[in-house]
Amino acid sequence: MAKIKLHHWDYDKNETINDGEISTSQIARCINQDDLVELVDDLLNYGGRGYNVGLNTGMALRTHHRTLQRSAVSFCLGILVGISDQKYTDARNEQAIETAKLIAKMYKEDSLPLGQYL
Repeated sequence: MAKIKLHHWDYDKNETINDGEISTSQIARCINQDDLVELVDDLLNYGGRGYNVGLNTGMALRTHHRTLQRSAVSFCLGILVGISDQKYTDARNEQAIETAKLIAKMYKEDSLPLGQYL
């Protein structure tokens, strides 16, 4: 069972303080959709994670259960289609939204066999 080590920065002591650990399974059982949105937002904000981390995550998921791989693709596709239905963009997210719109269009037109993922 995977564990996440919790810690925080103590500005008075100028050091990292360990706060224990929690299993990924405990988090998965308790998290709701709103919490997940905030978790992903924080993960991307604090870590500067992008394509390469996503690529490596996908590569790591290749060793996990096949049904969960299908679920991962479905989940990520749902995120992309959900993000694509956005009317206003700016220079920071314009290309990402355009890419998401192309993927959503492929899904909606069934140009690719994406329907099997939902």
